[in-house]
Amino acid sequence: MPLSVNRISLTLNPQAEATSAMRWSYFWKATAVITAVALTALAAFAVGWTALFLEEHLSIVTLMSLFSIPPSYQIFSHLWARGAVRDKQARIAGKVAQHWLALTGTKLKEVCDSNKIDIPKNDTDVYRRAYAEFLYQGQKVGRNKEKIESLKKDFSATASEPVDLLVNGKTQKVSPKSYTIAMANSTSPVFKAITSERAKLLEYEKKLVVSKFNQAHLLYFMQNSESKKRFTDVATPRFPDLSTQELARKFGDPSTDVCLQTKQKNYTYQQIMDADIQTLTKEIFSGTGTE
Repeated sequence: MPLSVNRISLTLNPQAEATSAMRWSYFWKATAVITAVALTALAAFAVGWTALFLEEHLSIVTLMSLFSIPPSYQIFSHLWARGAVRDKQARIAGKVAQHWLALTGTKLKEVCDSNKIDIPKNDTDVYRRAYAEFLYQGQKVGRNKEKIESLKKDFSATASEPVDLLVNGKTQKVSPKSYTIAMANSTSPVFKAITSERAKLLEYEKKLVVSKFNQAHLLYFMQNSESKKRFTDVATPRFPDLSTQELARKFGDPSTDVCLQTKQKNYTYQQIMDADIQTLTKEIFSGTGTE
């Protein structure tokens, strides 16, 4: 049964998270290597068998084997990339686990005092888990911020450096500034691939602000253990899709970038991203935000 602070479910075990992520990393990387070896062996066997028994078809089979190299490499790259993602998750969870293990006795009291958290008696483990989850959400905020900054830098219409872009299964160097709507054919594969990368920005922004919402929620309940307030009692998240935002902007809607509504204030993505977590928590749950 997961521990809970009021209505927040605290299931994170950073050590178990790190171990699980590392195991999945090994699994996906091993699968990538085994798949690559199996496909290579299959192609070699096909060529060898044809050379022995159907020599007249050897050129066709050899050609087919050569054509199978790019898709085989794509399969390998996809599986290896999944392993790399798990590697990163394991490193993040490992860092959180170090904090979590260190949160005992005096250290836990120091952390809680600095964040104005009053731990009820016999709830030390609950608050260790809550604070570990708080740190974990903070790591996710940082990770998504890096992705947002990278997308803005690499795929801006004013980007000066060419970037590697996957277009129809092949990686090629492209210059995003050459693919504005005025300069490029909007049906070209490269233009569509660049547009797809730019569209990811909204999804990463959403993930970032959700993590900050979770941090604010956790911090509030750690500071106010007896409160019954839920996040949805005081704020309403708004995540319109990109086409809805663009259409609203076209018709002069001033709230296209609003991602959180409270009685006191509407917050844009940028305001949430820039906000200090202590200030954000106080504004959302204490109702001190002003327009």
